[in-house]
Amino acid sequence: MLFSGVVLAWVSVYSGVQADGVVGREVCDPTVLEDHERLAFGASYLFSAAAIIEIAGSLLQKQKWYPAIRRFLVAGVLILHLLGAATIGYVGHLGAKLVYQQAAAVHQPSEDCSEFE
Repeated sequence: MLFSGVVLAWVSVYSGVQADGVVGREVCDPTVLEDHERLAFGASYLFSAAAIIEIAGSLLQKQKWYPAIRRFLVAGVLILHLLGAATIGYVGHLGAKLVYQQAAAVHQPSEDCSEFE
């Protein structure tokens, strides 16, 4: 699931970059969009790093010194997963702010965007 999630994360980042030109012109607070994009890249990098460590760990299992570093690899992957999960949760929150407060039918900002000042 990690590897398919990494691939789909990068597909999502790609589609977000493609939509940036359209959405960026319509939002009242572009910093939310920038944070959403930046953190989406960050989450994708975190999970990609975890996948690379998993691959490296499986390739190194036959080495006689592997048991000595196994604990560090597992701890590293766990930390990356926790950071990635927290980041992707906040990315979702920012995405919801973009959709429901700035661009979607749930909340249409006023013409001058005065409620965001």
